[in-house]
Amino acid sequence: MITPAQQHWQNVMAQRAGQANEGVDHAARTAHEEVLYRLRLAQARLKGVQARSAKAAIKKELLPDFSGWIEGTLEADGGQQDEVIATLMVWAIDCDDLPLALRIGAYVVRHNLIMPDNFGRTAATVLTEEICNPVLTQAGTDADADLSAFIEPLDTLRRLSPTRTCRTKCAPNYARRAPLPVVV
Repeated sequence: MITPAQQHWQNVMAQRAGQANEGVDHAARTAHEEVLYRLRLAQARLKGVQARSAKAAIKKELLPDFSGWIEGTLEADGGQQDEVIATLMVWAIDCDDLPLALRIGAYVVRHNLIMPDNFGRTAATVLTEEICNPVLTQAGTDADADLSAFIEPLDTLRRLSPTRTCRTKCAPNYARRAPLPVVV
């Protein structure tokens, strides 16, 4: 766990990195390198874990250590390519922190950031699939499932993700599953 001072430092450095137009100043670059290094250490730790639930628990434990970077990046709203923020978006989804995932996702999609190579999809597609697939699975396996908790996140997601992404990338997956019940 990081201290409040470290969290504040991450926040300020992320804002500086996000505000730099021509080149990132040395302090901001060093801060990004430090956060990227910590992300790599966390990913190495996760590599040794096979169960998705165990990985999600570790990500939930680690995610607060990056909160300063997340908040600073979102506040600066600079749109610089950042593997860290894109990865943390997916971690937030994995931890079932959909409000955080959607806040980060709005930034990533708005600035058209490229996802790290291991994802192989656009940010909008990753965001849509990673949030929708568990909901669709639950709806398909339990016809009586209460999905009302997903209405707000799915509405937010619909506003964030381009319609074409859902049609071209996700529709084939959705067609194999039971449709979501319509709530009036």
